[in-house]
Amino acid sequence: MPSVVAVVDDLFFVSKLQETARLVGAQLVTVRAAAFHLDDLRQQKPALIIFDLNTTSGNAAELIRQLKSDAELKEIPVMAFFSHVQVELQRAAQEAGCDQILPRSQFTATLPQLLRQAASSK
Repeated sequence: MPSVVAVVDDLFFVSKLQETARLVGAQLVTVRAAAFHLDDLRQQKPALIIFDLNTTSGNAAELIRQLKSDAELKEIPVMAFFSHVQVELQRAAQEAGCDQILPRSQFTATLPQLLRQAASSK
């Protein structure tokens, strides 16, 4: 079972996530926002879910809201990242219940540590 599920549409960034996860020994599953389903999470029980707030195939804030409204899944930590100039996305994610929101540059800089922590908490 994955320790991290990442909801990301950007294929270049997916590659970066997968390579970083491989280097730190974290199990990572990536999914496009359009293919994100709560039923899959119930089976996978990840230690962390990461959302790209700039996803184009779905509304990340709405997906976070659904996740945090689900009694069985609401305790899973949710982290999101965004382009620092898109504060409206940050606000929407906060209102949806996202646990931690970082600018993309800060997220990228701390990614190895975040994945390592998720892998060790599994």
